[in-house]
Amino acid sequence: MRHLFLALFSLLLSSCTTVNSGVSKGSLPPEFSVMYDLQHSKGDLPEADLAIELLDILDSRCPAHVQCVRSGDAVVSFAAHSLRSNSQPLHVFELHTNLEPRSVTVGQYNVSLYGVFPILKAADQLQPKETPSVIFNFNLQ
Repeated sequence: MRHLFLALFSLLLSSCTTVNSGVSKGSLPPEFSVMYDLQHSKGDLPEADLAIELLDILDSRCPAHVQCVRSGDAVVSFAAHSLRSNSQPLHVFELHTNLEPRSVTVGQYNVSLYGVFPILKAADQLQPKETPSVIFNFNLQ
């Protein structure tokens, strides 16, 4: 089961635009996904006129395969601003996995939270090398 999850997660990541070294030079489509983690938390999306910075991930979700009274929630805080307008202020947003809001409008895009990874199993803990990551979906309005 773990190998299946890793294979699916790898496939998902391979379909995402990476921001570690900036977005590729082609124009961004009306819909795209971007993955951030707390070690690679900043990324400019010049074709979308956006700069995004992941600020924090607070994860209180119930571990997989465990029965919980409440499912919990992961809260992702990020900042965004226009690349073209130096006078436009930086806006800070929070998105949730189980509560509202689950999406916000940033510039011309509706930004939603695809997921927060890894999803912990019972009694699992993040190893020191593991950094939580988040995948955002961007949809042109």
